[in-house]
Amino acid sequence: MTAVALGLGSNKNFSNLCPKEILGGAIFELSQILHAVKFSSVYRTKAMYVFDQEDFYNMVLVGFLDDGISAHDLLKKIHEIEAAFGRDREKEIRFGPRSLDIDIEFFGTQKILEDDLQVPHPRLKERAFVLVPLLEILDNFKTARATSSIVSANATEGTSDAQVAEATSSITSSNVTTGTVDTQTAQAVGSIISTNATAQCADNINGKIFCLGRYEISSALSSLGESGGVEKIIRAQDFLPFIKSRLQNGASSR
Repeated sequence: MTAVALGLGSNKNFSNLCPKEILGGAIFELSQILHAVKFSSVYRTKAMYVFDQEDFYNMVLVGFLDDGISAHDLLKKIHEIEAAFGRDREKEIRFGPRSLDIDIEFFGTQKILEDDLQVPHPRLKERAFVLVPLLEILDNFKTARATSSIVSANATEGTSDAQVAEATSSITSSNVTTGTVDTQTAQAVGSIISTNATAQCADNINGKIFCLGRYEISSALSSLGESGGVEKIIRAQDFLPFIKSRLQNGASSR
């Protein structure tokens, strides 16, 4: 599978959905395409390039894509999801307000330079709203890998990946603040991590599955300042109810 990192942002309502709900819906949609989805906390960021607009809500999602699905295949699906949540590229102002913006930050170790797609994202290193949540995910994968190892060591021979993932999710949920989210929610959401995917993504700490390693990402953030002007407003575990509502009614914006 190919490890993919996506940057998500929203600063404009669509229909009866606020930006936070749009991000939750987008994660639900993306979890239908990617495996072992892991998402960051939600951060509020001042708009860049075009300043006269509302603050953005930003987050990063990391997951794994089946072999045989190209970056352009993923981009096409991303455009469909953006459109489903109200984005009209023909009418919008470049860098202006958007109900949903999804960027491919990394597509494995591939480097793509084409008119319609550049990977790694060409403005990645100037965007703290991507670097901060991306580092959050990579650091969390260290813990997830250790947790997965503990579960696997205690699993009986022949235990399925799904059972391991469920046990991993239960351990993770037990550490969530009481009243934040229940175990069933955590199990249902795409943040459940399979043993193999966890180990593979943890390898990114050494720069093995993305074009840039953790050190380079951290260095880029340091050059922007300590926080880069981003503010964490919703912890990842507190954001689960937004996706839970999508899973309960089985609905997207379509």
